[in-house]
Amino acid sequence: MKEQENKPDGQMAHEQKKELPQTEVEMLKRELAEKTKLADEYLNRMKYMQAEFDNFRKREDAERKEFVKFANHELISALLNIVDDFERAIAATKDAKEKAALDMVHKRFIKVLSERGVKPIDALGKKFDAHLHEAFLSEESDKEEGTVLAELQKGYMLHDKVLRHTKVKVAKKKEDAKK
Repeated sequence: MKEQENKPDGQMAHEQKKELPQTEVEMLKRELAEKTKLADEYLNRMKYMQAEFDNFRKREDAERKEFVKFANHELISALLNIVDDFERAIAATKDAKEKAALDMVHKRFIKVLSERGVKPIDALGKKFDAHLHEAFLSEESDKEEGTVLAELQKGYMLHDKVLRHTKVKVAKKKEDAKK
C-alpha cells in the first residue's frame, strides 16, 4: 500500500491496466476451454448419433430384404397344395397324353417355385429331423430307428426356412417276439 502512495497517479493507473488485461486473458482462456469442451461434447454426440443412424439404416435394410424374401410365404404355401393336387392327378391318370400334359404343367409349376427360392425337402431314407419332418406314422423295420421310410406329403423350404414340414412314416425297432 505504501508503495502505491509514493507513486504518481499515472503510474498507478498504468499498472492497473497491465493487471486488467492479464485477468481478461485468463478469463478468455477459461471461456475458450469451456467452449472447446462443449464443442468436443457436441462432436461426440454427433458422432454417436451418426453411428446410431448408420446402424438403424443397416437394420432397416436387412429387415426390408428379409421381408421381401419371405413376402410371398402365404401365397406359395397355397400354391403347394395345388402342386400336391397335380401330383395326385398325375398318379391317378391312366391316359398317356393327359398324364404328359399334367406332368408338363407340374414341372413348369415346380420350376417357377424353384426360381423363387422354393425347394423340396429330401426326407426318404434320411434320419428323422424334427426341424424338417413331421412324423405321422411309425412302423417296425429292419432299418435304423428314426429313419424315414416314406414321405406322406412332401415338405418344402423357402430359402433357408421351412415352408411346410415333410409328413413322414418313421422306422422303429422291432419288438422281440420272445415275450
